Amino acid sequence: MDRARLLGCAVAVCASLISGVALAHKERQIASPIRPGPLPDIARVNPNRLVVCKPSSKPTAAQRAEIESRIATETGDALLQAQADLAAWERNSLLFKACCFEHIQDAINVAGPDTDVLVLPGYYREEPSRAAATTESGDNPDGSYSFEYHVANPNDGSLIAALGAVNLTLEGTGSHREDVVIDAGFVKDVAFRCDRCQGVIIRNLWAKDANEHGIYVVDSDGYIFDRTIGSFSKEYELFAFASDNGLFTDCEAYGGGDSGLYIGGAPKTPGRFSATVQRCVMRHNALGFSGTQGSSVHMIDNEFFDNAIGISFDSENDHPNFPQAFSVIENNHIHDNNFGIYAGTSDVPVRGPGYNFFRYPVGTGMWLIGGEDNLITGNRVHDNIRFGFILAGNPTEMPAAQVHRNSFIDNYMGTAAGPGAGPNSTAFPPGGPYAPGGSDFFWDETGNDNCWTNTLGPVTTDPSPIPGPCPFPNTGNVTPIGNKLEILLSCLLVQVPGSDPPEYRTADLFYPCPWGQTNDAPYQSSAEAECGNTVIDPGEDCDPNYGYGGANLNGETCVSLGHGDGTLGCDDLCQWDFSGCSVPTACRSYDVTRLRARRLTDGPGDQRYRLVAKGMDGALFDPTSEAVDVVIRDDSSAVHVARIPAGDAHWSTPKPTNSVFRDKLGTFGSVTRINLKADGSFTNQFRTEVKLYMPVDLETLAATSTTTTVIRIGNDCWERGAPCTLNGTGRRLRCKFPEPKCGS
Repeated sequence: MDRARLLGCAVAVCASLISGVALAHKERQIASPIRPGPLPDIARVNPNRLVVCKPSSKPTAAQRAEIESRIATETGDALLQAQADLAAWERNSLLFKACCFEHIQDAINVAGPDTDVLVLPGYYREEPSRAAATTESGDNPDGSYSFEYHVANPNDGSLIAALGAVNLTLEGTGSHREDVVIDAGFVKDVAFRCDRCQGVIIRNLWAKDANEHGIYVVDSDGYIFDRTIGSFSKEYELFAFASDNGLFTDCEAYGGGDSGLYIGGAPKTPGRFSATVQRCVMRHNALGFSGTQGSSVHMIDNEFFDNAIGISFDSENDHPNFPQAFSVIENNHIHDNNFGIYAGTSDVPVRGPGYNFFRYPVGTGMWLIGGEDNLITGNRVHDNIRFGFILAGNPTEMPAAQVHRNSFIDNYMGTAAGPGAGPNSTAFPPGGPYAPGGSDFFWDETGNDNCWTNTLGPVTTDPSPIPGPCPFPNTGNVTPIGNKLEILLSCLLVQVPGSDPPEYRTADLFYPCPWGQTNDAPYQSSAEAECGNTVIDPGEDCDPNYGYGGANLNGETCVSLGHGDGTLGCDDLCQWDFSGCSVPTACRSYDVTRLRARRLTDGPGDQRYRLVAKGMDGALFDPTSEAVDVVIRDDSSAVHVARIPAGDAHWSTPKPTNSVFRDKLGTFGSVTRINLKADGSFTNQFRTEVKLYMPVDLETLAATSTTTTVIRIGNDCWERGAPCTLNGTGRRLRCKFPEPKCGS
């Protein structure tokens, strides 16, 4: 078969393949020009500040004592970490007093330019925006979403959205990146989206479990990902698209079905880099790094391991600024990228082109598929079982994605990469359907003026010899020749006829793809599969207990969660399903809660509670036809539920704006008094006071660090948590959410 017929076959295969591809959420068409910048100052402190916290964020005396104990006994790095922990504890003690928000989105909604949104340690599921609907198709003709749509519906696809923000810093204030967790719970496409931002910094936090991307900066100028973690979002963990003047530093990305860190559609920026990636770890992804039109990217001092392919640069016509060019990949450690994403044991299902376009050669350090004028130098590359580097064009793009003037200089290969390093290309020996087997350098022999020089260590190359030293003018072929084209066409993926959902296997046009034919991996990642494993994992309300009979509700009911009567359920995302409750709507937060528990150790019948709650926006309450529930919860479960049924005779209305319940005997859950105060319309600002005398032993409540009070009045429910402090005698507990001067 001649070269022209082979190329026609490739295009035909691709056309049949693309017709059946199920695309993810499409991004709108964006021009990606060179932007004026600048890169934000990483040490910037903005003049404005907003603080976000959870009740559990409050630093405690016990935490400080533990840190001081470590400072007194540790040495070296452990001592430095303990000192950092103490500094964070002291800072957070001050910040907690200024906390105004329980949800990050609420703070971003009111943040103006030049604002630091400081997030104290905690687990942020963003319940209000989590409940917002997600649409299936955008408002643009191609199904993508316009910027204006995102502004009007900021949480349709994003758990947290910052739209048009100027000089915003979103910073976790813990001493570790893992201290602030943003968990999308596979409910939203994106955990945090920054769209058309200028000068944004995202610092010291962890975003996880989104249906598409963890932290996503798009169509923006000036951005920094500083000490961020992204994990187990289905496509990209840390992601910048069509943006300029960027920096990723000291980050970590793992569990990406497409890639860990992605820079796409970047502009070519003569004289400077459009983005820098430094001191980051990309591991356990399909692709550690992916850069479709990742142009003018400087990648330095990073580590790539346990990916199917460590680094991927490529060119595609549907991204801005085709083709990819002018990136520098230097001094990186690229090793052991042998993660079997297609194996039945894989916990990261492959997505993107590795799922439905081309079978990835698992065990590859880096490939460059279409790209020009890139420099790859000073990297340590070892123990990748198939290929060290692949350089190849992609004739299926129209126009074709070609490789020209790419230089591989002074790379340390195999055993030369350092103590303990082993060779690359050990997965299969020479011979068989692809005679050369694996190699340190694979070139498809297309493109012009590509060169290899001063490689350190024994290497194998295909072809042999390979052009060099650099610079080395030479002319390649228009398309791959011989077995180069055969292997590429044989490893293209085609849909299995009749499969639903679509399954793909290699085309095997000349011989079986030498690195596998079928995808045996499960459809869910290990993080997604946690829902249904019988255990209530972090970020989950409950577990449906698939196959075990009956959901794990952790002992909760509609009543204990403030949703009236009925049957509580657990949905397939491990969140509460209130549809079977008499009050199916989600509970809202109220402004202030204060709870005082006295005589905790005095025994049943002597313990006393007093609750004050403010800022409760609700509808008209009619005690003759509506019930009231008051639930007191400790760190993990309900400890007391009091219900006053509809029509109870203890209610009175001394004023048009007041409803009062009085019962000295505490007939219903020991509630002796409730005072509801509202404005003239009775639809705004309840002030609620509840006094409770508890006939049950609540001594164990003294061990709680937080309480949550849930109040249901008719068809309205509210909940609010508060940190708790126990006095020295262990008899009095005070729980109070701070009442700060916001923005101080």
